[in-house]
Amino acid sequence: MPMKNPAHPGRMIGSNLDAMRLSVEETALKLQVAPAELAQVIKGQAGVTDALAVGLGELFGNGPDVWRRLQAAYDAAQERNRGLTPAEQPD
Repeated sequence: MPMKNPAHPGRMIGSNLDAMRLSVEETALKLQVAPAELAQVIKGQAGVTDALAVGLGELFGNGPDVWRRLQAAYDAAQERNRGLTPAEQPD
């Protein structure tokens, strides 16, 4: 049975920001990153860096390792699926 692909961590960041009613701009300011950089992560177009993981961990109160693990799981799934045909891709 094929494994499911984990969601990009940006999806969880976006959900958390929505729940906290924070804008990308407000959050980027708090995290000391460019709003465009944070927006790329939320859209799944860029990964969570170590520096961003630290900031997210502080902002959400769950520590940086959560964000590092989410990114590592996503990256591992992408690597595992590289070269598979569309029919072989997990959901």
